[in-house]
Amino acid sequence: MNYLGHLALSPKANDWQLGSLLGDHIKGYITDDTERTLGKEIVAGIRLHRRLDAWADQNKHFVDSAMRLTSQRYRFSKIFVDLFYDHYFSKNWAELHPEKLKDFSEGVYELIRTNRHLLPEEARPRFDLMVEEDWLQKYADLDFLKITIERVEKRLSRTKDLSGIFENFKTNYLAIERDFFAFFPEANGFAKKTVGELSPNTKR
Repeated sequence: MNYLGHLALSPKANDWQLGSLLGDHIKGYITDDTERTLGKEIVAGIRLHRRLDAWADQNKHFVDSAMRLTSQRYRFSKIFVDLFYDHYFSKNWAELHPEKLKDFSEGVYELIRTNRHLLPEEARPRFDLMVEEDWLQKYADLDFLKITIERVEKRLSRTKDLSGIFENFKTNYLAIERDFFAFFPEANGFAKKTVGELSPNTKR
């Protein structure tokens, strides 16, 4: 999952949501200094993000989606499944989440603006672009998704030929969507369990 999926599965509390956003941007071990700087609930959100990523990498439905894109570039195809699953999240949001996506997205963008000082400096331009382009709602749009995929391909192209990923996605669109709908309830259950382990008094 990418940003939208992680946010959707995280508790609604601001600190958890912020930790969910930071999950890919806080590198290495989480230390006592990390917790003192960011706070316990932001760190819990980061831990949830990391555990969800590790769990998803082993989930049958997620693996099936990655293999549908390409078996030869499997390690990289998982990165694109994260983005494609956010597409399905955004497209089918009303079936999966009680809050309107517009309201949810605007709340996230306000959280980013308010807490920009807590974001790693190198990540700030990325989050600024997320707010400016309204990524969370636009993931549902295939033209915008294609632009996003092309950005990722360009970033990764030095290490591997990634051409054809989006075309493979379109060819396998319905099959990957079925994978997603099988994946989501399992991911939701894992997230609830993990939140309970990280913070027994927190509700999702």
